[in-house]
Amino acid sequence: MNSSRDFDEVLRATRLPARRASCGAVEIDARGTFCPVPLIEASRVIGHLTPPWIVVVLADDPDAPGDFADWARAARYDARVEDLPRGWRILVEFPQDSEPATDRGECKATTTRRWCQ
Repeated sequence: MNSSRDFDEVLRATRLPARRASCGAVEIDARGTFCPVPLIEASRVIGHLTPPWIVVVLADDPDAPGDFADWARAARYDARVEDLPRGWRILVEFPQDSEPATDRGECKATTTRRWCQ
């Protein structure tokens, strides 16, 4: 993702409100939706990205933290969940030195954390 035009295309991939976070990540506001919608929308955005990337999902569905953790582990992404006053901030990262999952094995991505603040 090298240009703002490319980034605009990424943002159009989701039907939910999305923006570029200050750290360069894509942030999707999935509050008010229920799983699997947050996962589906994150997957749509991820389909337009090339590694390395970070996607931040704001969610208030009680199932979202566990669903994202399981999905990230199966896809070999790094994921972290942070509590918010209303819901969670879910950060999903795919570092450049990782390989995508070809099966449902354990997460093999290892990277220095570059989470957005």
